[in-house]
This record gives sequence, C-alpha cells and structure tokens, in this order.
Amino acid sequence: MFLPVDTYWPPDRRPDPDDTGKRLVTLLREWWTYLRTDSVAGAASTGLKKEAPAIEARYRRHAQAWQPHLDRTKAVIKEAVQAADPAEPILILGAGALLDIPLDSLNAHPAGALLMDAVLLPSARQKLKAYPNIRFELYDVTGMLAIWAKADDAETLQVPAYAPIPIAGYSLIISCNLLSQLSLPFGADSNVEYLLESAHTSILSAAPCPAILISDFQRTIKTGATVETEPTFSAGILDDQEKLTGWEWHLAPTGETGKDKDVTLHVGVWKLS
Repeated sequence: MFLPVDTYWPPDRRPDPDDTGKRLVTLLREWWTYLRTDSVAGAASTGLKKEAPAIEARYRRHAQAWQPHLDRTKAVIKEAVQAADPAEPILILGAGALLDIPLDSLNAHPAGALLMDAVLLPSARQKLKAYPNIRFELYDVTGMLAIWAKADDAETLQVPAYAPIPIAGYSLIISCNLLSQLSLPFGADSNVEYLLESAHTSILSAAPCPAILISDFQRTIKTGATVETEPTFSAGILDDQEKLTGWEWHLAPTGETGKDKDVTLHVGVWKLS
C-alpha cells in the first residue's frame, strides 16, 4: 500500500534530535533498504520506491494493530486458492511486502503462483527464496508510471479502458489491497483517478477465470472527539458489484499521523468475474 511520505516519521514519533546516533542509524537503515529495493521504471520518481521501506517500517511499529487485517486478507486468498483449478497458476496483483500474502498456500498450489508489484523490497526477495513454486515479476499494473515520470501534467495521460494486465492462462486472479492506491503516484487529478480505477476493474471483470478484488473503500479519521469518513476510491467504480465480506484495518493508531489522530480503513471483497 502506498502511504504519503510525510506519514513515515510523525512529529511526535521522530527520534530525539539530541540522540544523533539513533537517528543516524535509522536514516541509514531506510536508505540502505531503498538502495537494495528493485522497482519498475518510474517508480522512483513518483515516490513508490521510497514509500516501500516506509510501509514496512509502519508495519513494524503497528504489527499488532495491522494483524487482524492481514489475517483476514490471507484467509480470503487461501479460500480462493483452494477452489482454483490446479492446472493453471495463480496471479496476485499488488504483492507489496508480502505481509498479506499466504505464501505457503500459494506455494502448495500445483501450478504455482506469479506475484506482481512495481517494487520488490529486499525482505520480500529474501522470503521468496524459500518458495520455489512462486515467481515474482516487477510490473506496473497501470502501465502509466514511466509515462507519468516524463509527463508535464496529468492531462497528458491517456489511460486505456483496460489496464495492461495479463489475464489469460491463470486459474485465479487476486487484486490485493491495490485499487485505492493506483492513482496516488499521479497526483490529485480526480479524472485520472477514476480512469485508472475503472481500467483496473474492467480488466478484472473481463478475466476468463475467477477474479477477486480486495480493497479498502472508506477511511475513518478520528481527531479527538471529531469523526470524519471519506471514500478511498472513486464513486461508481463498484456500484454494480456486491461486496462479499469486509472488515476494518486499523492503519494508523493514535499519534502515528498526528496528535490525537487515529485512522481506520474499511476493507471489502468483491468477485468481479
């Protein structure tokens, strides 16, 4: 999942400025992770590569708060894998740091699995060495990152009606906690956001095998006694689809993104084909 850069070290969680040794070690650790992270063209200039270590660091800070969401995501994928045709591989879009991916289940699938993401962290690369039946491919599911890195503004982007995702030759396709993040590298243009999300769901709906979408759809922000909610992807994208199940993801416990601020995402599951 892509998170804004300024949420990595919130003001009340940053290392003590006087503790220069601790601060230096932290900065060097993240920089060393960044240097060893692989990514597709355009991922560095749009911030995706920089965010990958930040996401992993946030998980380490809030593993207990995140675990129910990670477990529910894994359970949905496991159930779908068990019902998939053993003769063809599984395709996972948005593998990320592999925190919500049931590697044992995918590795046990007779035809194996292919994981795709725009970024590959060193920790994920190391984990995958223990799973010979799982392949990883660096892949831009929008097809737009390299183009956007050279573009002047969002108006120059020509988003296709169907995302350039291979859908043939698989027994199951899972889009994993990805939909609401597709447009973040491209700025705040709402039209681009809608087109990218529509292209993603359209190609999944056209898949010749079962295609399951797991995504957050709403954000609840509590600041003191004030509670605000907002959608996390465009209106109309899944209006004609029935949500199969859902849960909450306590993304940023109080203090992570601001004093007295607490952020929870509401996650759903949809079967698109």
